[in-house]
Amino acid sequence: MKVITELFLIKKFREEKEELALSCAKAILQEEEIKLDQAKISLRTHLEESKKREEKLYSDLYVRLVQIKDINSVSLDMTLIKERTVLFEDKVKAAMQSLNLAIENVNEAKIKHHHAVKEREKFSELLEFHKNIKLIEDQRLEDLELEEVIPDPNKRIDKNDFDNDVKENIKNAR
Repeated sequence: MKVITELFLIKKFREEKEELALSCAKAILQEEEIKLDQAKISLRTHLEESKKREEKLYSDLYVRLVQIKDINSVSLDMTLIKERTVLFEDKVKAAMQSLNLAIENVNEAKIKHHHAVKEREKFSELLEFHKNIKLIEDQRLEDLELEEVIPDPNKRIDKNDFDNDVKENIKNAR
């Protein structure tokens, strides 16, 4: 019984450990969702600013007489804007990958926690079963002791047999 109790405590500890791991995985998942949202917002903001910047650059070219260096400058600015856009898109992709990894970790943690709960429940049932068996056995022993102490009313006790038993117990005690 002591071994089963210790195994139950081990299973309970493992369940708590897996529950903690699940909580940590969920917290990381929330952080990754926030990072993805922030990356999307940054990309959206960059795209809006880039569009405004592009319109301003081209509108400047339309209103005045331009030289080749002005066209080259606008072309260079547009290349830089596209490169920065790619960087923001890469950040969104990286955040999505991190989020997907966090989702997988949460799912794995859920499976491990569920397995740990099942194991603890099995040992809980086994422990309860052994406690019930112990109670039944204790009750049976108590009933046997009571049967020895309380004489059967249907059985007649001979006074001489009782006296002989008492004398014999006294001899054995010496």
